[in-house]
Amino acid sequence: MASAAVALSAAAWYYAHQETEEHLADSGLKRVEIENHEDILEGEMRELAVGAGSQDKVLLSRFNGQLYAIGAYCSHSGAPLKGGVLFGDKVLGPADAAGFSVVTGAAENAPALDGLPRYDVVQEGKKLFVVVPEAIQQRQSLPMTKRKVLDKEQKLSSNGHGSRTKGKDVFADKRNFVIIGGGPAGLSCAETLRYSGYAGKITLVSNEKLLPYDRTLLSKTLPFGDSSKSQLRDSDWLQDAEIDVVQDSIYSIHTATKQVTFARGQPMSYDKICIATGSYAKKTQTSIPGSDAKHVYTLRNHKDQESIKKQISEVTQGIAIIGSSFIGSESASALKMQYKDKLEIHLIG
Repeated sequence: MASAAVALSAAAWYYAHQETEEHLADSGLKRVEIENHEDILEGEMRELAVGAGSQDKVLLSRFNGQLYAIGAYCSHSGAPLKGGVLFGDKVLGPADAAGFSVVTGAAENAPALDGLPRYDVVQEGKKLFVVVPEAIQQRQSLPMTKRKVLDKEQKLSSNGHGSRTKGKDVFADKRNFVIIGGGPAGLSCAETLRYSGYAGKITLVSNEKLLPYDRTLLSKTLPFGDSSKSQLRDSDWLQDAEIDVVQDSIYSIHTATKQVTFARGQPMSYDKICIATGSYAKKTQTSIPGSDAKHVYTLRNHKDQESIKKQISEVTQGIAIIGSSFIGSESASALKMQYKDKLEIHLIG
C-alpha cells in the first residue's frame, strides 16, 4: 500500500510538472533550474545561463536571505554586471557605476536610463527555478503616464464652441513643466516625471542641434566619436513619451509671471521649471598666458569634440591635456589608442 501511494504521488508530481511546463511554453516562458542555489551566500552574485545564446544569462543575487534574478548586463554600457559591486540591494556596474535594484531591476543610478528585466524565482520542493522568456531582453523601461485628451463634448464645453479646437487636441492636464538643459540630467528629469504619474506637458529645452546624447562618450571617443550616433533616445521614443524638445536657448526667466523667453523672442508659460544646464569648464585666461588662443579647447559638448578632432589633424608635435581626472585621463587614453606614437600626449594634473 505504501509503495502504491509513493508511486501515485510521483505520478501526480510528474503530470503537474508537465502541465506547468506546457502552460509556460504556451506563454513563451520556460523554467531553468538554479543548481546549488544554497551555495549563493548573502551579498553574493552569480551568472546563470538560461539559453543557447552568448548573452542568454541572468544575474542571481541574495539579499535579506531571498534569491533574486534580473538581467545580467548593464543597460547603459552593456558590461556584465557580475563584475560589478553588490551594495545592499543595488548592483553597481563595473564600467560606469550605473546602479540597478536586484529586487526590481529598476535603474537607480546614473548614467543608466533603462532598467533591467526582473525574473520570478519559484520553489518546487527543495529546488529553485528562474522563470524566463524564450527571448531574453537586456533592458526594460518603466510604464509611462500618457496624457489624457478630452473627448469632443468636453472640448466643446471647454471653450463654448468647437471651431477653436478643431484638429487640435485639448488635454485634461494643462500644466507645463519646463526643463532647461537637454543633457542626460534634463532627459532623466523628463522621463522620471512620466514614470511618476505626471500627465501634463513636458518641454525639454536644449541649445544643441542634437537630441540628448551620451556625454560620457565625448572623452572616451575623443578622436573618432560621433555624438549623433550616441543619442540616448531617438525622436520616435520622445514622441511616444510626449516629451516636446525645443532646440533653442533661454534668454530670460520671469518667475513673477512664470514665463520663459527663448532667444528667438517667443515667450512660454510654465507651472514648474527645472534648470539642468550642467556646468562648463572654465578657461583660466587670467592665470595662464595663452589659454585664450584659438587652439586651446574645453571639452563640454559635441561641437567641442568636432573642433578638437579637426585641430588634431593639423597637430605635428603633441597635445597637452590639463586636468588628470576622469575626462582628462579618458581623453588621453583615447588619443593614445588612436595615434599611438605618432603624437606625444601629455597629461597634466
